[in-house]
Amino acid sequence: MKEVESSSNNSATKAFANSIVKKHDSNSLLLSRKSKNLLKFEKNKKQKEKEKQISKNKNNIVIGNQELLDHIELLKSQLENAGLRPISEITSYEDGKSNLIKALEACIVDDSFFNLQEVDKWDDFIKNHPKYIEEQVQKNKLWVEDAMERGKDAIEEQKKYIPENIFDNASVVNLQNKGLSLNLATRIMRNRALWLIRMDVKDIANVHIADLKFKYSFTGLDIIELRALYACLPDKFEHDPKNEKENWKNSLIQSLKDIENQEKNGTLPKRLIRNSAYNNTNETQNIKVLKFQNPIANSNLFSEICKRRID
Repeated sequence: MKEVESSSNNSATKAFANSIVKKHDSNSLLLSRKSKNLLKFEKNKKQKEKEKQISKNKNNIVIGNQELLDHIELLKSQLENAGLRPISEITSYEDGKSNLIKALEACIVDDSFFNLQEVDKWDDFIKNHPKYIEEQVQKNKLWVEDAMERGKDAIEEQKKYIPENIFDNASVVNLQNKGLSLNLATRIMRNRALWLIRMDVKDIANVHIADLKFKYSFTGLDIIELRALYACLPDKFEHDPKNEKENWKNSLIQSLKDIENQEKNGTLPKRLIRNSAYNNTNETQNIKVLKFQNPIANSNLFSEICKRRID
């Protein structure tokens, strides 16, 4: 009887021990899984942080933070070698504009070398900032739209005085015969740039740079004449490998912007508001064709001259 009872107790003890082992194994397995999941989470987190720090340039070369810092130092060194002082401070665009205003105010009080340097420093910062460049792009886009609208009106105005066949043996006399004053006829003959409103835009695109600079010089044109000239130009010139024609156009644009600013400020001279040659001239309804006088034949030259004087 005792042996049976002892055997029963041993079996119960083993069963209890086995249950404890199984429970321990279950807890260990759970802890092991938690540990693995935690390690996996940390690994993924580090990988994501690493991906944020890494980017690719245009050549698909992987670069990290250190490479970017090294490249910044390289650019700064290039600026210094070019005689420019790079800005080391990390400053926002708005703060940069505030700093420029402060520098200008300080320079008004004391135009010391340091204050002048501060003005140059923050002026360079703003003009080279991506936001400023984007602002200028949008500003220029609006200006072009406005200039083209004004230019169309200016072209219609100039067509009242510039005949459609102006390039065919035009002369002061022939222009006078269409009702233009001597002063205006002379001005039109001397300023061939005014003729371009009657030239096809494709032909203008092929005009030689030497002709643009000299034959079609826009020096001295009033604001209406200049607007008309700008509006008739092509978007892009042909045969311009050195961008000389484009530079000529940009120079014209700058001249137009300058006199427009003077117009806004009320400082534009009267001769540039409208040249006096247009005064006291009877406007024609958009001169289409200019009737030219027949050339005088060599024979009976004296009698022909006398007849025309009598007429």
